[in-house]
Amino acid sequence: MPLANTYCDAFGTKAAFGFNAEKEYERATTELMAALEAHRSTLPPETLNRLDENLRTIDQALTQIREALRDDPGSPQLNRLLASTHEKKVDTLARVLRLASL
Repeated sequence: MPLANTYCDAFGTKAAFGFNAEKEYERATTELMAALEAHRSTLPPETLNRLDENLRTIDQALTQIREALRDDPGSPQLNRLLASTHEKKVDTLARVLRLASL
């Protein structure tokens, strides 16, 4: 099973999202980013530009959600949004890695 699929399967928005889950997403993202760096030269510049744009947007969303969670840490909606946004980042990286390995 590909690394990215393992991470995507390991985190569901049904489970309570907490500090440990966010650390796991960050670990998964770091590993996927390292794998992507090893394959960057195989991807077209347009793909890389689009990926960088998408990752910036996702990172901005994560920052905004974390800020909102500081004001309302028990919010189920914000916690689900945080988890789904992390999932989006992991999925985005995984899709690009699949393209790089074709």
